[in-house]
Amino acid sequence: LDVLRACEESGSDSLLERALSKRMGTAEDRVADHFWALAGGNAVRGQKVFTEHPAAQCLRCHQRDGNGGVSGPGLDGLRDRRDRRHILQSIVDPSAEITEGYSAENGLSAMPEVHWILEPEEIRDLLEYLGS
Repeated sequence: LDVLRACEESGSDSLLERALSKRMGTAEDRVADHFWALAGGNAVRGQKVFTEHPAAQCLRCHQRDGNGGVSGPGLDGLRDRRDRRHILQSIVDPSAEITEGYSAENGLSAMPEVHWILEPEEIRDLLEYLGS
C-alpha cells in the first residue's frame, strides 16, 4: 500500500493510473482486490479504528478484550483461529463465510461491508490489530 500511495502521489499520470488500478482491483474477488492490506499496518491505529471509528463501529457488535457487543462473533484469539487472509476476507466480504449463528434472516452477514467506509490504511491497520 505504501508503494501504491507513493505512486499515486508521484505526479506521474501513468504511475497514478497504474497504482489506482492495482489498489481498486477488478471487483471479481474482494480479497484479491485488497491484497495490499495483507502486509504492514499498525495495530495501535487499528485498535483505534476498532474502538472509535464513527461509521464502522466494530466495537458495537464485536467483543475483544472484554469490551464490546455480542451481536457479532467475539474476536479474542482470532489470530490463533484464522490466518491473515481469512481475517481480511471477513472485513471486506463478510458474507463469504459466516460464523454459525451470526447470519441475518436473508442468510447474509449482518456485518456491513466496511471496505466502503474505511480508508485503505484503516483497513490495513484494522487487519493488523485483529491479527495481533
